[in-house]
Amino acid sequence: WCYSALDGWHILNALCEKVAAVGLSMGGAMALALASQQPVAAVAAMGTPIQIPADWRLFPIPFLARLRPFLPKPEQGASWVDAGASARRVAYSVRPTRAAARHAPMLLLQSRADRVVAPENMGLIYQALGSSQKEKVWLERGDHIITEDADREQVFKRVATFLAAHTQ
Repeated sequence: WCYSALDGWHILNALCEKVAAVGLSMGGAMALALASQQPVAAVAAMGTPIQIPADWRLFPIPFLARLRPFLPKPEQGASWVDAGASARRVAYSVRPTRAAARHAPMLLLQSRADRVVAPENMGLIYQALGSSQKEKVWLERGDHIITEDADREQVFKRVATFLAAHTQ
């Protein structure tokens, strides 16, 4: 998926003056990751996860880690066989990761009623973004697939307006 997004960027970059990245859910994470590696005019990420519940073990965590410059390490004291080992250990309290896009304008959309991606994810992504032009849009009526649910017209209008403002 990552390579497909990169291939798409290369094709569009050869044909267009400006390229924007837009994605829903995992596609939003890919759009943000692409923007951290390639110049894009703007990014719109919708219902995008950054924190994954523990039961989503197969979800590509390393890919999503690119969205935050540092990730806090979980408390590891309970996993030690030697109780004193944890006390003697010297380590950083965070894990450095690749930072998200720093300059492209960003639009984040999230439904407050999303049952797949916790709404708190939008705030975490917003804080991690280095862009000075970033906007959060909360939707009230839909669930996770906001491009097809009750607020879809609002989603289409907001994304279209945002892209027009940053790609003309």
